[in-house]
Parts: sequence; C-alpha cells; structure tokens
Amino acid sequence: MGELSLRILVVDDTTVTRKCTAISLQHLGFDVDEVADGTAALEKFQVSRYDAVLMDYTLPGMSGADCAKRMREHENEQSALRTPIIAMTAHEVDHVRRVCVEAGMDDCINKLCGLEALKDTLSNWIES
Repeated sequence: MGELSLRILVVDDTTVTRKCTAISLQHLGFDVDEVADGTAALEKFQVSRYDAVLMDYTLPGMSGADCAKRMREHENEQSALRTPIIAMTAHEVDHVRRVCVEAGMDDCINKLCGLEALKDTLSNWIES
C-alpha cells in the first residue's frame, strides 16, 4: 500500500498530531495534504481527489462529523466515488465510532495507534 502515491488528507487542529500523522503516512509512501480545521478540509476536498481522509473527531468550529456530512453531500452532488473518511480520536473509540458512522464516516481509530494499526486501517479502505 502507498506504492502508487495515493493521496491522504489529514485534518487535525493539533499541530503535533497532524505532523506526526503526516510523517507516518509519508513513511508508508502516501502523498499527504494537511489542514487544521473542517472548513479548510472541505475546501480541499471539493477541489482535489483523495484516496482517504483522516479527520480529528473533535475539531473546533465545524466538527469532524459535520465536515464528513458536508463531504458526503459534495460527493452526492458531484456523483463522485465515495472517499473513505476515517475519524481519529483520543476518546474511547467504540463510543465515537457510532457517532462517526451516523455522520457518514467509515471507520474510527485512536490517535495514539501505532504505524501498523494505521496501515492496517487504511488497508481495509483503500485499494492499492
């Protein structure tokens, strides 16, 4: 996975988390775009094609769930392929997963997951 320069959008308001996630993804061979909030994420998403989105669940302003809903609306309006949206959270994953799935996200991972868990999660959603 990652050999074909697949593109991932990383959305997190915490700079350290965003940068660490981006570096991990680059280590796996992905091209990465980073943004710090839901509004910027939606703007990027509407003009670029991503193979997946990793998005903080608790973004300030537009929440991760609200952003995911708007991304799904954009895909429907454009008749675009569904992009996997994976929530990242520091909260208890099972509780957050239900809310995220209801908002149109596909999966949920802990922000502190290791490189292998990140790779495995993306492998579940991205065809390489």
